[in-house]
Amino acid sequence: MILTPPRPVDDAASSRDPTRTPGYIRIRMTQITAHRARAAPAPGPPWIDRLMQTADRLRWGLFLLILLAYLMGFNGQWRINEDSALYLTLARNVASGDGYKLEGQPHDAVEPAGPYLFAGLMRAAGNHAIPHIQLAILLMSIVALAMVYALVRLRFDRPHAVTLVVLLAATHLFYQHAFYVTTELPFLLGMLAFLIGYERLWRTPDRWTWTNWLLMAAGLMVMLTARPAAITFLVAMGLTALWFIIRGPHRLSHIMIAVMAVACFAGFKAIDPRRPTLAEPVAAEARIFDLFARKPAGLIEQIFTDRLPALFEHATPMSLTSTALGVGFSSLFTLAIIVACVLLTRKRALWGVWLLATFVQMIVLYPHQRYFVPILPLLLVAVWAGMVRLCRAIAEPWSGVSAASVLALLMGWNIARISMLIIEQRSTPFLAHYEDGRFETLQAMANHVRDAVPKADALVLASDPRAMHYFSGRPTIGPLDSDQQADEGVDALLDDYRRRINQSLHVYIVHDERPDLQWLIGALPLTLNQRIAQTAINVETELSSDAAADTTRSLETDLGSGIVLYKAAIEAINPPQDPGIQLPTTPLAPGF
Repeated sequence: MILTPPRPVDDAASSRDPTRTPGYIRIRMTQITAHRARAAPAPGPPWIDRLMQTADRLRWGLFLLILLAYLMGFNGQWRINEDSALYLTLARNVASGDGYKLEGQPHDAVEPAGPYLFAGLMRAAGNHAIPHIQLAILLMSIVALAMVYALVRLRFDRPHAVTLVVLLAATHLFYQHAFYVTTELPFLLGMLAFLIGYERLWRTPDRWTWTNWLLMAAGLMVMLTARPAAITFLVAMGLTALWFIIRGPHRLSHIMIAVMAVACFAGFKAIDPRRPTLAEPVAAEARIFDLFARKPAGLIEQIFTDRLPALFEHATPMSLTSTALGVGFSSLFTLAIIVACVLLTRKRALWGVWLLATFVQMIVLYPHQRYFVPILPLLLVAVWAGMVRLCRAIAEPWSGVSAASVLALLMGWNIARISMLIIEQRSTPFLAHYEDGRFETLQAMANHVRDAVPKADALVLASDPRAMHYFSGRPTIGPLDSDQQADEGVDALLDDYRRRINQSLHVYIVHDERPDLQWLIGALPLTLNQRIAQTAINVETELSSDAAADTTRSLETDLGSGIVLYKAAIEAINPPQDPGIQLPTTPLAPGF
């Protein structure tokens, strides 16, 4: 904001417009000066200041380079994974008028924003919606970078904003999500919109500007409809509001923010298509209740044996540096990151509390790398502020050496992996190079499943069940999900699988060598005839029993290279009494 000297005051005009009185102008100039004094960052070490000033001078070139890098990674192809297959399956069902369902049943584990957005694009683009969906995700990533610049610019100077945007754009985790069909980026956009509105409340003395409140309300609704992590954000915002209500300043503003948050949450529950009634909990809420109310002892054990090691040794360093730092070093790195988040709460309370609340969420649930995407911009703010604080406490030349080491750690492997990702994205045919061609094989399998498997009274066992269901349209189950194992237990999940198998007239097994699927097949006590089919697949021998041969057959597709793409067994529910087939040996240990 550029301040100009106040104009001479006209007494007649002042009586009509109170904002032109000398007293109001003096108060406004004093408040803006005080705000700038608080917002202006303390001078950093000379080496870091020179780096940021250089980035600021070259900002347009850096922004153009970022744009080119993201455009080079775009190929309009779907980077298939299980989560995106679930979103697209729900979107396809919504677009076709079948409702918010999965395999014909109401689904409540996924928030509706992503599937409904993708369904709208499917209706607009028809059968060729994947490139349009990929383009929408890419545009979201670019808009997110612009919003990060605007947010940081509200609290710091322009060199800080440019530097942090470059760091975020050069993070492999953020870059790859510009090409994944997930809901992390919509959630991030909602969070950034809320924070921009929140920070603008304190930007000027006029705190009741309706656009700020509209940004916060709209951002919060987007978050609630995009990811269950919005509950964590609401908790962080509630703690921050409570702190300011008790200690001040801005008590009334934070009371209004708390009321707005409660209203948004109630409004979302009222319009949520997954809830039969307003009081009905969805999967994420039921899971949280179950963890804390019914299984506290098991949760504590999982935290110390599983969650904390995964967070400290793998998820955090991989999310920020794109590489594991080694046993012990990764834990020290994660501990330093958490300390930086704690220090950030002293300057920006909501930012720091939101980061810490997300770490607690990952400790309680599970630290997937994708959970870092919504907090990545603020996490980089905390890391940068911590690095400046560290370098300020160290004498030269070690201050510059420390800063260079941190930057090399943050950008080295990230840039290398982004380069490899661009090469993969530009490779043709894409699916032959993506995941070593595994999903190209899966599509061929799905085509055979769609042709061979009846739509009713059938069940398919496959290593990638959601992707198989998306391409084949047939009910599918697969290896046990690690989160579900932790929440429900292996025995409960296997009992559910057995129930579904017993309700199916035909069971098809899409065979591959992945240990987790082999373990699942061995762990399920199939009917006798289904065991015949399993044996036929695993040992790849012809059945000697005529009765078994009548009820079991194998389907194979050979592309001419000697690679069998698909093997399946089709079996009736009534088994022969004496098939004369030996069961396979003990199944492999679970590979998850």
